[in-house]
Formats: sequence, structure tokens, C-alpha cells
Amino acid sequence: MSISSILKKKDLSASTFPASNTVLEATKKMAETKMHALIILDDQNNLAGIVTDHDILGELAQNEGVLRTVPVSDIMSTKLITCSCGASLKKVLYLMSHHRVRHIIVVDAGQVRGLLSIKDVLTKVHEDEALELNVLRDIAVAARN
Repeated sequence: MSISSILKKKDLSASTFPASNTVLEATKKMAETKMHALIILDDQNNLAGIVTDHDILGELAQNEGVLRTVPVSDIMSTKLITCSCGASLKKVLYLMSHHRVRHIIVVDAGQVRGLLSIKDVLTKVHEDEALELNVLRDIAVAARN
């Protein structure tokens, strides 16, 4: 299964944020959207980085004043782990595990398509396995009749 079905349910605008805005503004957006990460875009709407709740907490612990004045670009991660829309769930889980990240940015043809969390991927895996079990159960019942 590919991750494109997950992206259909997600709003890209909810997961993107301008690099020039402050960490406080990013924190407010994360709270409003109940997201734990944001895709950071530069002034030309190109992918610039990612900021997570861990990035914000780590920076806050070192610099209490970071929220109001520091642009999110100063604390974002620029070593990005990405996948394409056609990537399999297995591949995405591998990338997350191998790189020890909880979020992965989906990019196709140079364009940002969305942000996946580990919860998104595991929920889809669970749904797919439940469907497969139901189909196998139906086949077994039909074979008995």
C-alpha cells in the first residue's frame, strides 16, 4: 500500500509554515492544528526544513526567550527525510525507524505534498491489516458453505 491514501485526508496548509515567522507563532499553529511538526517553507514556498515539538522544547530549555523573537528558521532541522507519494507504508516505516524520526515529508516532482507522522502510518497499517483479515475470514466462511 502507498501513502497517497493517507495524504488525501490531510490538509497541506495545516502542516506548512513560513521560515521567517517566530517560534511562538509556530508553537501556536501547532497547538491550534494539534500537530507535532510543521514543514517550513522559504519566501518562495520551497521546502526549507522541519520543526518539531522536540526542536522547540530543546531550544526553550536552552534559551527561554526563543519563543517571541527567534525565527523558526533558526531552530528548524534542515537534514530532511522525505519520501514520494508512491512510497509503500513499509518503506516509510523503514525510513522513520532508520533515521529515528517521527515525521516524514512527502515530496513529488519537487513539490511538497504533505507531512506524515508515525501515527498516520501505523493507523493505515492497522486499517489495511483489519481489511485483509476480514477478507480472509469471508473467504474461509464461503469455502465452508
